[in-house]
Amino acid sequence: MEGLLCYDRWASAFRSERPKIPDIGDRYCLGVYRSTHRAAADFMEELMPKYPDAKSNFESAAKFFVAESEALNECANLLFPDWKLPKHLDREINVRAADLLNRARDCYASGIGEIGRALKVMK
Repeated sequence: MEGLLCYDRWASAFRSERPKIPDIGDRYCLGVYRSTHRAAADFMEELMPKYPDAKSNFESAAKFFVAESEALNECANLLFPDWKLPKHLDREINVRAADLLNRARDCYASGIGEIGRALKVMK
């Protein structure tokens, strides 16, 4: 739940009436989220042979985590071209970034939902 709330707050910061200039904290979070959540997809693939009853749930979760990571990669490239910090506010870029963060959030929520369904099948 906290991960979803983080995404919600993050996207709203870019979409607010007083939007922010992307900063080092955003760059750090994008780096951490996109790498760790992409690794979650690989972990789901490791679990598939161990829990055949939940294989389809883990496959689905892996796809959602890959899609999340791809949305975060796109967001990072949009906000930090050449990995440099922007110096000026660009409302259009911020709105597009908020949309990408919302897409990533939805993928993350779907992936977590699939894990929840897998756990029920495994019991």
